[in-house]
Amino acid sequence: MTIKEFSQLCGCNPQTLRYYDRKNLLKPVSVDAWSGYRFYKEEQALAFVKIKNLQKAGFTIEEIRELHNKDDAEIYYAFETKIAEEEKRLQEIKNIQKTYQTEITNMKNKLETMRKSVKESMAAYDPAEEFGIDKDDYKGIIENLDVFFGKMLEAEDLSKYEFLYYSE
Repeated sequence: MTIKEFSQLCGCNPQTLRYYDRKNLLKPVSVDAWSGYRFYKEEQALAFVKIKNLQKAGFTIEEIRELHNKDDAEIYYAFETKIAEEEKRLQEIKNIQKTYQTEITNMKNKLETMRKSVKESMAAYDPAEEFGIDKDDYKGIIENLDVFFGKMLEAEDLSKYEFLYYSE
């Protein structure tokens, strides 16, 4: 059958079959010397399914090429190995997630500490003499700053805020 017919049987694009041919994964049974047309046998569909399943399982092209002609026991063992690798990778991702959450918590704790420190410093300062700011206006400024910090602490995503380095 032609590459088009075989690709329809397998539910793939003919380009996929050409790629597998180039990668020595699934060779056509014959290639017309004059036209270059590739021809496949219906039985090769099982090899195609095997390749696709191995790809879906995360095997690389090189690994698939090595496993292609192996017996079922060796393929089963390869799956066991792949599962162990993926479980290890998943655990690493979970550890990164925990670290990320710890960093978020630490950031929020630092923001809360900064919030209290700034409020205390501002409350102890009287800007009336130096800047001529009314006490009620100044209280409003302090309240606005407190609201700003409160919104930052409640935010799910702190990335929208640009933080500059503030010394203690």
